[in-house]
Amino acid sequence: MRIAKLFLLSFTLALAALAQDSRGQIQGRVTDPSGAVISGAAVRAVNTATNQATPVATNQTGDFLVPFLLPGTYKVSVAAAGFKQWIRDGVGVQVNDRITLNATLTVGSAAESVSVTGDAPLVDASSASLGTVVDQRRVSELPLKDGNPIMLSSLSPGVMNLSTGGWSRPFDNASPSAIAISGNRTGTNEFTIDGAPNTTGAGGNVAYIPPAGVVEEFKIQTATFDAANGFASGAVINVSLKSGTNQLHGQLYEFFQNPILNANSFFNNLSGQARANIRQHRFGGNANGPIVLPKLYDGRNKSFWMYGYESIKDTFPRATVTDTVPTEAERRGDFSQLLTVGSQYQIYDPATITAAANGRFSRQPIPGNIIPSSRISPLAQNVQKYWPAANLPGTRDGSANYTILVPDIDDFWTHVFRVDHNLSERNRFFLRGDANRRRSVTENRYGNDAYGTLYFRRNLGGGADHVYVFRPNLLLNTRYSYTKYYDNTDPRSMGIDLAGLGFSSAYVNQVKSISPNAVSLPNLNVGGFAVISASGVSRASRDTHSLAANVTHIIRNHSLKYGYEHRVYRDFSLSLGLNSGRFDFASDFTRGPLDNSPAAPLGQPLASFLLGQPTGGYLDFNDTYAQQAIVSGGYLQDDWKITRRFTLTLGLRYEIGRPTTERFNRTVRGFDANAASPVEAAAKANYARAPISDISAADFRVRGGLTFAGANGESRGLWNADRNNFSPRIGFAHQLDSRTALRGGFGRFYDLDRQNVNQSGFSRRTLLVPSLNNGQSFLASTATPYPGGIDRPNGAAQGLLTFAGQGVSYFNSGLRTPYTQRWQFSVQREVVKDMALEVAYVGSMSQDLRISRAQNPIPRQFLSTAVTRDQPAIDALSRAVTNPFYPLLPNTGLAATTTTRGQLLRPYPQFTGVSVTNNDGYSNYHSLQSRLEKRFSSGYTLMTSYTWSKFMEGIGYLNETDPKPEYVVSDQDRTHRLVASGIWELPFGRGKRIGGWQIQGIYQYQAGAALGFGNAIFNGDLKAIPLASDKRSIGRWFNTDAGFERNAARQLGSNIRYLPSRYNGIRGDAMDNWDLSVIKNTYFTERIYLQFRAEFLNAFNHAQFLAPNTTPASTAFGTVTETAQMPRLMQFGLKIFF
Repeated sequence: MRIAKLFLLSFTLALAALAQDSRGQIQGRVTDPSGAVISGAAVRAVNTATNQATPVATNQTGDFLVPFLLPGTYKVSVAAAGFKQWIRDGVGVQVNDRITLNATLTVGSAAESVSVTGDAPLVDASSASLGTVVDQRRVSELPLKDGNPIMLSSLSPGVMNLSTGGWSRPFDNASPSAIAISGNRTGTNEFTIDGAPNTTGAGGNVAYIPPAGVVEEFKIQTATFDAANGFASGAVINVSLKSGTNQLHGQLYEFFQNPILNANSFFNNLSGQARANIRQHRFGGNANGPIVLPKLYDGRNKSFWMYGYESIKDTFPRATVTDTVPTEAERRGDFSQLLTVGSQYQIYDPATITAAANGRFSRQPIPGNIIPSSRISPLAQNVQKYWPAANLPGTRDGSANYTILVPDIDDFWTHVFRVDHNLSERNRFFLRGDANRRRSVTENRYGNDAYGTLYFRRNLGGGADHVYVFRPNLLLNTRYSYTKYYDNTDPRSMGIDLAGLGFSSAYVNQVKSISPNAVSLPNLNVGGFAVISASGVSRASRDTHSLAANVTHIIRNHSLKYGYEHRVYRDFSLSLGLNSGRFDFASDFTRGPLDNSPAAPLGQPLASFLLGQPTGGYLDFNDTYAQQAIVSGGYLQDDWKITRRFTLTLGLRYEIGRPTTERFNRTVRGFDANAASPVEAAAKANYARAPISDISAADFRVRGGLTFAGANGESRGLWNADRNNFSPRIGFAHQLDSRTALRGGFGRFYDLDRQNVNQSGFSRRTLLVPSLNNGQSFLASTATPYPGGIDRPNGAAQGLLTFAGQGVSYFNSGLRTPYTQRWQFSVQREVVKDMALEVAYVGSMSQDLRISRAQNPIPRQFLSTAVTRDQPAIDALSRAVTNPFYPLLPNTGLAATTTTRGQLLRPYPQFTGVSVTNNDGYSNYHSLQSRLEKRFSSGYTLMTSYTWSKFMEGIGYLNETDPKPEYVVSDQDRTHRLVASGIWELPFGRGKRIGGWQIQGIYQYQAGAALGFGNAIFNGDLKAIPLASDKRSIGRWFNTDAGFERNAARQLGSNIRYLPSRYNGIRGDAMDNWDLSVIKNTYFTERIYLQFRAEFLNAFNHAQFLAPNTTPASTAFGTVTETAQMPRLMQFGLKIFF
């Protein structure tokens, strides 16, 4: 009865999938010399580093299973009455391994033994799943930029590396997460640490990245068919941390990068600029061993600890900025120097406006182009100190007179620990915890508070795992884990005294009413001059709670696993936008002599600023959100060993997720397409006075509007729960002979609901309106920009009228859970000793992908079908007509007295756009994947993988009116990918002073991304667009003269598009990269040694370019202006091992 209750408990606990467990297992069958099975034989697997033993027994069919084994080396023994003991030493267990060891016992005394030596088999004949293990030596010794072990995921076949920019530090969570695996897009993969979830809820990035020194190894599970895997449709990246052993081990280290060692970038060389000032220091240490408290407790063979620490301090120049700042004379209001350049620089006085002919207005020039000091705004006098002084001569009019190499500065640390305790051979647990912190200063362009961001981020995580053996064939594993990801962004000017700068007390109080503790310098955008800019204030946290229970039950030749899983994802976000306001200064009121005269090339916007007269701007008032998503699932998995050589795996999983909710219902729920808008009657009356010919007054409708969670009987969830998420799994593994295995599998995988709430109506933007009569009189100034007050969010109070005059979006209430069906067939062969080759066909098909679809397009019959610019059609749709929504929707995009004919033709004319997230998306993927791996022996190891693949998808519409998405090659398709890595101990000087040398390397080649040319006119042959590699250059990446219409005045508009969004045969630059390193180990004792490392990242300084400009009307069409990765970086390191 007690056991039954425990079983019931295991099904009602909340959890995380156990096939994602980082521990491995050893299984096999025990027979006598005649081949008859032996039941009841005692099997023990002993971890040679900790002496921890796991005992099991063979069942009626002679089969045994030793689960939940930490990665490491084991001694396996089998004993049965009347037979000699069978012992196998040196059995290596890796992450999520399933090792098959069959034992044939010899008749004799149990006091005698037969020993067998040798590593675990290279060929996996027990599982249908595909995966690649990156072992501890590769993690420790391969060249690893920034010390991020997750970047080695790219060693696996099927993994496409889509990161750009070059950074891969442990706090650059997006870079290692930017991997598309076997037909699943980025953001659909599951990251785990010791089997526990390590993925942020919304976005799918890895949450915490441990230092490489504390990682035992990790596995990229690219195609799993175990029903215990769930909540993600992509791959699983499963990291196993080191645990302690009976001996104290550890390391201290420091790595550094210095600009004097690095190469210059391609474009810096091209323009004659100096190389970037990249500096980095990465240092830390880790240790592990038994818990020993002298005279109090000796935990050898029982209790163990591990701790790691790492810190990174770096400086990186984001970009060289060249801009324009006011001269000393201009700051005093003296623009006379500009008149020496030309009369077009004349500044006109906004206070002298008078009526002119033809409805225009005129202004008088400011005498001598000098603004009297008495007219300069006190606020402008105070604020302009934030502009730095010019440090370049600039052009004749003073443009481009300031430059700076903008640095980003990072300060980062991380801590991680693990404690393992063995209560007995049947009862053990471990505890794990981690924390990190990053502080950054970015974009400090002026050396003061006028520009730049202070960024702070912290990760916290922890977990507890318990394994209990009821009897040799029945085990229970339970686990709880918690992950928190928190970040905040503040402008450098946070807390500034706005009143002291000259802003009115009314404006200061308006800003403080939004968030009293988030007052900063407003954004000041003066046309032609450097922006005085403060970033918006933001706060975000993402919490993941996971509780898991899993039962392993061996019944004859069936290995059963069943369990239930539960996760809670909680996200909080505060994004205030520009809550201190934005002020725009242009030439609207300082141009002349007429109000529609051309603007001066420079100067007039600055004069508006000095006079304290903005030409526009806005202030944001945004609400916060606190959302929650709960997902749970149960599964049953049967690994059925039908014969000694053939295993069939059968599984069924069921998942259900409660749709995302917001704590206070601050979110859109849906769209009521049939409800009459509150302004319909008034709009219909207005329309009847001036209808367009296409729609009669009787047929004009103003229907539709947003509905809100928890209001008017609506559900709190963003959509209704999908209760049909059944996931069948099937696979097989067949051992043809001792060196060859055939494997295959099929499974369905549902994707976790990673959607943020929609807060239309819970944010509001107040527009700065300086004048209603073209500057004849002014309503607002810089000091008092919103004399009538600011607009506050209405939430759901406006109901169907929410965001009328603007664009809206919503989720389809009947959303289904996206899923992927994946299959594989593979052959594994140990070609020579310690070397195995695997070749696999891997395919997948994804359905019900969530994509956005327009619900408010201009009807198709009004769009042009011409393949050239149809100006009459464009003019017909853009023709100004009487706006029936005036004055019903003030301060919106439909506030003017006129609108366009096209706007009134839309199904919901009161909205500028309506889009819905639905399940119309789909994709398919086919690939040939191969991997050649040589286990370390004879002084070297290597791993080579190659993937040929085709990834097609329909996740976007070519035209808003199309009935289904465009089926096109994916932007994440990379046809070819080749990765080779190796470690080689040089065969000279061994045991001597000149010994201890080794070299390591990683080579990556990856085809480029498919390119497209937008809604362009093309009248040539597509085959003429690509250029041969010897004809291609950064100035002409493809044939720009192949038939494109280049004239900007003849581009398409208001048309039905036929040109595909991407072309398979036209590609961007390929990745072609070598990372190399040299290591020298100097031993002081057998256990204590010094390691010197020199690492050459992008060793041959190969420039990989970002995509070229693909806009035919652009003067830069076909040119490349940026690289996708760093130039060659050298980093040196020193490690002490003990």
